[in-house]
Amino acid sequence: MRYLRLVIGGLLIVGALVIIVREQMVAASANAFVNAPVITVRSPVAGDVAMPDWLPGSVVTEDVWLATIRDPLVDRVRLNDLEMERDWLQAESRRLRERASQQEKYLSWMTVRLRSYRAGRIQELQTRAQLPNLVEPDKLSDDAEDTAVDIVARAPDEDDTARDDAEESFQVAPSRRALPDLQLGWADRNIFLDDTANPVWNHALRKRDAQLALAASKSDLAATEARLSAVRARIVRERQRVVALDGGDLTSPVTGLIWEKMATDGINVQRGDPVLRIADCEGLVVSLSVAETVYNGLKVGDPASFRFSGRSEVMQGRVTRLAGAGAGTVYREMAVAPSLKHLERYDVTLVVPDLLEQDDLGCNIGRTGRVFFDDRPLNVLRRFWN
Repeated sequence: MRYLRLVIGGLLIVGALVIIVREQMVAASANAFVNAPVITVRSPVAGDVAMPDWLPGSVVTEDVWLATIRDPLVDRVRLNDLEMERDWLQAESRRLRERASQQEKYLSWMTVRLRSYRAGRIQELQTRAQLPNLVEPDKLSDDAEDTAVDIVARAPDEDDTARDDAEESFQVAPSRRALPDLQLGWADRNIFLDDTANPVWNHALRKRDAQLALAASKSDLAATEARLSAVRARIVRERQRVVALDGGDLTSPVTGLIWEKMATDGINVQRGDPVLRIADCEGLVVSLSVAETVYNGLKVGDPASFRFSGRSEVMQGRVTRLAGAGAGTVYREMAVAPSLKHLERYDVTLVVPDLLEQDDLGCNIGRTGRVFFDDRPLNVLRRFWN
């Protein structure tokens, strides 16, 4: 029994030593820290800066207003001239449109008048066609009808020819009265008939003149609208040029942190000068350095695990860049620069998607930890403990 205990105790000691040795021999980083790309917001024009008092580390979201750059000396004369020309053309367009509208009303009225005169003239001609021996109304004697009646009365015994003439004269007289009645009926509707077709021709000519005037107005209106459209297009291009020279609002291109202020409110900057630097919290990566033996065994896409110092939670990631030794140039646009000891080893970059979900830790830029490239013996206990 005593020897059994010694054997069991020895096995436990050997197992613990194996686990400790394997834990220490697992490929791991010498150091690791959370990093992020930094975007520099530059002035698009030379001008004066209007900026709130941004503090380093202030959280900004995408498209939030950062600052305003204005050039008070930008030339707007050409834009003002084009806008004035546009206003003139708009006024001319309204005038032509109103004139065309009135001409359309006049043409419609003249068309109705012409139709009425034509109908009246046709009816007048139809009446005349039924009276081949009709004389002018003003030449018709008031005693004509009485004369015809007397002839019939005094010559009952005369020959048939005289009697027929008297009856014809008696029958024509009532028809002669139909023409003045017709003219009077049309006159009640402001249509005055005479013995010629002059009113019809006159109204037809006026209708034709109205059609030509309306066509000319529409042509002038179309030409004015075309010029107005061209001027508006030129105004758009000129405004783009003026805006490009005048400046405007600067907005954040990403969601992140104000990392560095390169200008302050009220100062004058030149075109291309840096105004702010923003750390992109949506592009978090883990920067780390490893020994040469570990580095030579890695390739892009290899899995790895990252753990913050002082925390037991392990996050999974993948290798995205192997920069090697002395990789100082790859950190020129990064938020955190590497130390000299880091540059003496071999640089590796890791993408860890779970970093974006660490709401309790914020952006985490600069926080340190360690990266492991092999499965560690105690990971089962760590997962059970978590």
